[in-house]
Amino acid sequence: MLHAWIWLENPSGMFAADNWALPYFRLGLKPLPDTPVTAAKALSLVSGGGDYFAASIEAGAGPLTASERRKVDAVLKRAHAAVVQLLRHRPAGMLTSSDCANLSAIWTGLWKAVDRSVNPTARARLQELPTR
Repeated sequence: MLHAWIWLENPSGMFAADNWALPYFRLGLKPLPDTPVTAAKALSLVSGGGDYFAASIEAGAGPLTASERRKVDAVLKRAHAAVVQLLRHRPAGMLTSSDCANLSAIWTGLWKAVDRSVNPTARARLQELPTR
């Protein structure tokens, strides 16, 4: 399969598989120049990506126990709530460089918490996950 991003410019190129401009577009935001991809990944949690990341973690980690699954779900919910809170008081369409740094920190913190929530074998498998 080949993606061709012809209607929304992709910072990674027209034929890159992922377009991290999409979360901004879906939320009516403009990405700042040189914004880290991790900020876009955090935004994707509130623009429809939460289920995708939950499924990616489950598939990438291998079978999780019920306890691990609950912990991972809780991590994703907390990160989602943190992004919602960050966006709540922003003027429409506006993000600052500080907001982008905070979004990146939310994403990084999400993965640290996921790593603490799963067994060592699953943690090692998740290190290779491309969406990380």
